[in-house]
Amino acid sequence: MGIITSMRNRMQVVMWTILVLFVTSMAIGGLVGGASITDIFGQRQGNEVGSLNGEPILFEDFNQLVSNEINRLDSQSGKPVSDEEREYIRAVVWERLIADLIIQEQIEKNKIIVSEEEVLFQMKNNPPPFLQNSEAFQSFGRFDLEKYLNAVLTPDQIDWKPIEDFMQNVYLPNYKLQQYIINASAIHADEVLKDYKKRFVNHKLEVLHITDKAIDNDFYNSMIENRPTR
Repeated sequence: MGIITSMRNRMQVVMWTILVLFVTSMAIGGLVGGASITDIFGQRQGNEVGSLNGEPILFEDFNQLVSNEINRLDSQSGKPVSDEEREYIRAVVWERLIADLIIQEQIEKNKIIVSEEEVLFQMKNNPPPFLQNSEAFQSFGRFDLEKYLNAVLTPDQIDWKPIEDFMQNVYLPNYKLQQYIINASAIHADEVLKDYKKRFVNHKLEVLHITDKAIDNDFYNSMIENRPTR
């Protein structure tokens, strides 16, 4: 599953999705009697750890993600991960996986594709944060655009293939989905002005309604008497 092996360095929208899903899952866990994530997984049959919209999630893929995260934390802290931390890691990785699959599903549903020309344009004109923050493209602790462009335009210096694949298959599809959502939820300026007037602009109207019955015939005749005519 390509979507599983590429679950790294996601955009901010993915992180917020993960956070919301994780909080939701913790709340649900409390509602089902405090069942642990391992207890829920243990109820699955065969090689499936779960499923999303009918699509199976294989235990070997999930377990590999958990092992990678545990190894990463081990190398950072320099001490073994406790059993409690392992269960927490499993829960977080599970929510990341679900969030990633949901986003991938929406990318496919909206037929979002990224061409090689788009990848090259973005890398030249809008390098993503993970490249700007790389020490290889910094000078005096800041992003050096000249150094970066020199590396991009001289392919034999760096193997750009893994980065290009990541940009084309993960980063830019997620970015385009985010922009699609933002644009779809945009409000027209006329609607904003209309709502503002409705909420904050007060109008005071005075109406005078005079019917023909309210006018005395003598008064009417005196008004038109001696009026010039053709």
